[in-house]
Amino acid sequence: MSENKQNERWKVLLGALIVQMVLGTVYAFSVFVKPLELELGWERTTTQWAFSFALMSFAAVMIPAGRLQDKIGPRKVASIGGVLLGLSFLLGSVFVTETRPWALYLTYGILGGAGIGFAYVCPIAAAMKWYPDKKGMVTGMSVAGFGAGALFFAGPASTLLLPSGSGPGSDPMGLSQILHVALGISQGSGFGLGWKTFFALHGITSTVLVLIGASFLKNPALDGSRRDGIPQTPLKQIPLR
Repeated sequence: MSENKQNERWKVLLGALIVQMVLGTVYAFSVFVKPLELELGWERTTTQWAFSFALMSFAAVMIPAGRLQDKIGPRKVASIGGVLLGLSFLLGSVFVTETRPWALYLTYGILGGAGIGFAYVCPIAAAMKWYPDKKGMVTGMSVAGFGAGALFFAGPASTLLLPSGSGPGSDPMGLSQILHVALGISQGSGFGLGWKTFFALHGITSTVLVLIGASFLKNPALDGSRRDGIPQTPLKQIPLR
């Protein structure tokens, strides 16, 4: 295999990991629960329905998304997913109020779950086509990235979701402090951004990162029994009886 083709394979795998880590933040939903309950006065069952809707939407969208990515390619479908995911948080920051829990179900739940469903299938499918000899490895790495997203997201998010300070000595967080907390460099000062600002920031960040990861995703070009110089495992011919 040429060096250029080898580099292409690594780019696809890198893009897959970026997309999967962003999507994996859905499993850190528990960090949203307490801030929403405290500020909006909701019961635990009210907030948990949002996560249930997200998982249902995620599962329902994956099959048509997989078929679509076979037709138009993983880059476009993953980009659609990233935009939907970002919109879910941006719209949630605007429309969710104490009297409108249904807005959280529609935004984070239905729209966000659909975005994850669109984007989730693309990294795995694309990576497997570039690594036909290592399908188990790339599938494991992609799924591990999905789990790692929740792991790395939960800590900084729990700090940034804290209500912004309003008393003496509790100045709003600056950009540098937000970045330090997000990267795990700083533990914060006991005050955060509040859930509305965090939702908006997370929506923008998720969209940008998924679009960056999606830009690396593509299917290898077909060329007979080989794709971009990557040998394919031949299928055994089974005689008809």
